[in-house]
Amino acid sequence: MSKPRTSVMLRTYFSEIFRLFFPERCPACGRARPEGVRWLCPHCRWDMPLTGYAAEHDNPVARKFWGLVPVQEAASMFFFTRHGRYRAMIHGFKYHGQWKTCLRLGAMFGAELSESGLYDTVDLIVPVPLHYRRLFRRGYNQAEYLARGIAGALGRKTIAAVSSVNPTTVRKPPCATAKTAGKTLRTSFRYAVRNGWTDAISCWSTMC
Repeated sequence: MSKPRTSVMLRTYFSEIFRLFFPERCPACGRARPEGVRWLCPHCRWDMPLTGYAAEHDNPVARKFWGLVPVQEAASMFFFTRHGRYRAMIHGFKYHGQWKTCLRLGAMFGAELSESGLYDTVDLIVPVPLHYRRLFRRGYNQAEYLARGIAGALGRKTIAAVSSVNPTTVRKPPCATAKTAGKTLRTSFRYAVRNGWTDAISCWSTMC
């Protein structure tokens, strides 16, 4: 038996032992993922409450921005329930460094946007800028990883953005209202305009 083959077998052997004691878990339900599954377990993937708004021009998300900012299309990925299993997943990538989950969510949502055909004219994916203090505290901007996932699925470019504006503290409810979301969009689009892009998707995560 050759040495390279022996080395591969040993790595596989120790990897299986490691998985036995430290199994990879689904970021939503927390259960051990089946072998070969790299992200959500099949049950959570199938049970995700998707909105389907990516394929609808006139949807509840788009209506929230009417009269606030000149938005051509707007959509959200899935419905959030305060006591649902997906709350832990969102908290994981917002506060616990699980950026891979954020990236895969972006890719999944980007595939929906691509299939809808409503976002074919988009030039750039712009993540909502995070204040540099929060960026230092968290280590990364989750909106940037969402943007990367969406950009990869749409075949578009994305940029990183950091805000120098002091962050506001929102207590209850912990979600963006239509007015604050409009301010967020305007901030994001300024970055797009400075870079010479006319059509852009602004990307961020919020919980309601």
